[in-house]
Amino acid sequence: MVSFSKETVIASSAVAVGVALLARKVRALSDAKHATTAFAEREDCHLTLPGPHPLFPEFEVNGQGLRIFTRAWKPATAPKATVLLVHGFAEHSGRYGALGAALAAAGYAVVALDHQGHGRSEGCRGHVERFAHYVDDVAQIARRRCAPDLPLFLCGHSMGAQVCIHAAASGRVANLRGVALSAPAVEPDPEMATPLLVFLARKLSNALPKLQLDPLPSKYLSRDATVIEQYLNDPLVYTGGVRARFGAEMLDAMAACFDLAKRECRGVPLLLLHGTGDRVIDPGGSTRLCDAWAGPTQLELLPGEFHEIFNEPGRERAYGLLVDWLGATLLA
Repeated sequence: MVSFSKETVIASSAVAVGVALLARKVRALSDAKHATTAFAEREDCHLTLPGPHPLFPEFEVNGQGLRIFTRAWKPATAPKATVLLVHGFAEHSGRYGALGAALAAAGYAVVALDHQGHGRSEGCRGHVERFAHYVDDVAQIARRRCAPDLPLFLCGHSMGAQVCIHAAASGRVANLRGVALSAPAVEPDPEMATPLLVFLARKLSNALPKLQLDPLPSKYLSRDATVIEQYLNDPLVYTGGVRARFGAEMLDAMAACFDLAKRECRGVPLLLLHGTGDRVIDPGGSTRLCDAWAGPTQLELLPGEFHEIFNEPGRERAYGLLVDWLGATLLA
């Protein structure tokens, strides 16, 4: 009869536990589906109410069954138009409070959402199955949360700007009067999207879609140190690495956006705002998008500004440029 020492048994047990935990981790990373917070132990006494819940009216249920968080800023008088704010990767709509208030003070109704996997919305943090799901959510919020009798403007930042381009091109946003983009992520930055990371994102997108690669460099978001501190301390901000599936989907969206701008956005006015000091997204991409866009365009390059122009020390100028463009576009 073979006997084993106590140390051998303990070591073997530790290895077995480690292998089991690793297998569980790999299974989680290989599942492209979002996890929800649905109550798993429902019984006959529990009810499921359809549509937005009366106790949680700020949430919409999207096509994947995920609860999508929304918020709004209302003007003191009858609104001139609605502005739908679409935030960037890793952040959430709560970071746009000052911009929302400024637009409301200028007479605009403002609606914003947290993307799936972001902020207070459901979904695995920083993950998306298909980039088109972001577009679907924006189209749904525009339909359900924006006044049908008012002109609508899409206003997106960074990745959210890419979502706005695809949403505008889809033809599913009613009453669309114009698109305003802040530091649009229309081209991969070669310093961040290195050939190795691009290769890994594409190769691992199907096998390990939720695998985290490199995180975004938060120190280049704004020149205001307090903005960076608040970003890093915000529990609703995702500070993990870019996930493989998201990276691959984003690359595909970038590859398609210039053609969409040429073919599907005819006659749609465009405002582009980009800081020349942006080290996250190349400002040259905004210039090339402006050249490709098939409607009226206005490009504003803000000297020295970093990536988040609405959170920069000179943000009032960015607010003013946006408000002036909105007013001029309504009168055109």
